[in-house]
Amino acid sequence: MTKSEKQTSTENRASLRTPITPRRQPAEYPMPLVIFDVSYLAHRAKWTTSPLQFNGKPTGVLYGVLNQVNRIRRLFPSNAALFFAWDSIFSLRREEFPDYKAARKKVVTPEELKMKEEFFQQMNLLRPRVLEPLGFRHHIERRGFEADDAIASAVEWGHQNPKIGKIWIISSDDDLFQLLDRATMYRPNHNRNYTMMDLFNEHGLSPQEWVMATAIAGTHNGLPGVCGVGLKTAAAYVIGQPVSPSKVRAIESAQRDGIVSRNLRFIQLPYKGARLVPYGTKPEPFRLDEEGLEDVCEEFGFNMREEEWA
Repeated sequence: MTKSEKQTSTENRASLRTPITPRRQPAEYPMPLVIFDVSYLAHRAKWTTSPLQFNGKPTGVLYGVLNQVNRIRRLFPSNAALFFAWDSIFSLRREEFPDYKAARKKVVTPEELKMKEEFFQQMNLLRPRVLEPLGFRHHIERRGFEADDAIASAVEWGHQNPKIGKIWIISSDDDLFQLLDRATMYRPNHNRNYTMMDLFNEHGLSPQEWVMATAIAGTHNGLPGVCGVGLKTAAAYVIGQPVSPSKVRAIESAQRDGIVSRNLRFIQLPYKGARLVPYGTKPEPFRLDEEGLEDVCEEFGFNMREEEWA
């Protein structure tokens, strides 16, 4: 295959029709709330459909996120309110604690730099040029806050709203386990739900106890915990199971030094108790904007039919 043929093949892949999606579920009352972790979906797309392009421009992340949203939304009742939670580039947590997420892999090669640039180019287009034109109206984003904060705020809003019934979070981020007393997680990478009972069966903890255990053990976000204390030991300490005296002394010392309380500030959601969903927000089920779908398909080379979004 020649170089030009390969490029044409790559571009044509962006026009592949959306794979067969599940049959729509009947409406359910009160209205269910489904909250998408956009960053999570975008990073999944980054490693699956990122090579796709149209007219020489990358479209793989856009296509991958849109494809996931269309497939996943069909797993839930047809009248579900669909919310999208976004990360802010600026981080209030990092401003307070510069080492927050600092251990994450740095860009080291030209290929990685190119992939990163293309990823953020598409993220900047995803909301205004793809999701909103199609009819997805509910977006939660505020400068300084993460998608996790937006999700937690949406869960609290939904929990207090009499028009909202079951609440679902679309993500696999274990930082969100603390919300399982009010919501269920659907984990696309495992294609299964994750509930408060699953958390208890796996770790022996309640959502609130999970927060304390991770504050003691530290997290994947670069928050150092108690030296020599892992999650299993921290969980045992939190629920009152036997722990070696040396570990107990280390934990108590870290508590006196403010390490645990500092971690709690960063782990508890939403950060600083922020309310990111306006009180008067009116939930509405998704309704496809047919003209918007036509515009999106024309701009990005997607071949999607209206019936696939019914």
